[in-house]
Amino acid sequence: QILASGSADETVRLWDLTNGACLHTYRHHQNKVQALRWHPVEEAVLLSASYDRRAALVDVRKPDSVMYAPLKADAEACCWDRHRPMNFWASAEDGSICCIDVRKLSNSSASSKDSKAANAALVWSLRAHKGAASGLADSSIKDLMVTSGIDGVAKLWHVTGAASGVAEAEVSATCGSAANKSGAPSLVFERDLKGGPLYCCQSNEDLPNVLGFGGNCVVLWDITDTDVVKSAFHLKG
Repeated sequence: QILASGSADETVRLWDLTNGACLHTYRHHQNKVQALRWHPVEEAVLLSASYDRRAALVDVRKPDSVMYAPLKADAEACCWDRHRPMNFWASAEDGSICCIDVRKLSNSSASSKDSKAANAALVWSLRAHKGAASGLADSSIKDLMVTSGIDGVAKLWHVTGAASGVAEAEVSATCGSAANKSGAPSLVFERDLKGGPLYCCQSNEDLPNVLGFGGNCVVLWDITDTDVVKSAFHLKG
């Protein structure tokens, strides 16, 4: 078993949990590493996001091969879209969230913020929160993206997938408005959870309708308490 860790010392490290030894140290970021996620299918692929305003992909079988995607601001969180595993999401301190198609990144050009490859890899972007979008999670519930911010608000989004060639004709009916031309997610519902700034969020693998948030206290939210959410994601409750 291998553990990945990211640090304020700008490194990403891989650890052998059996003996506690560091297997490898990556130094491909130029500022604090804020978030890490293993790929849900390709177990050797690791996603990281940093205060250097970049997300990075590394295949741990090829440690010298790194691909980058630019972010609009310092990174807050990152997450794979398990239903579209070629895509990942990243959130930033300016409240923005972007979706990147890793198939369109390249080793040679994606490190540049002005590169055509990096721009081509951008599936969509949106401004999700007034302050930092500090929490970001996918779910086993298809098309659900969860975000939270230091504004104390949790938001539920319907990920259309239209820009990636996934047809979702029902989006306009379930979310109350037509999907925009950029293919960005549609906001389904938002709630001030009264927990102060929300620094993180996570879906529950055993109870998909229950979401957890970390702020001044731990907040649990059963999203089936709202009819518009149940309708949008075809939930029972």
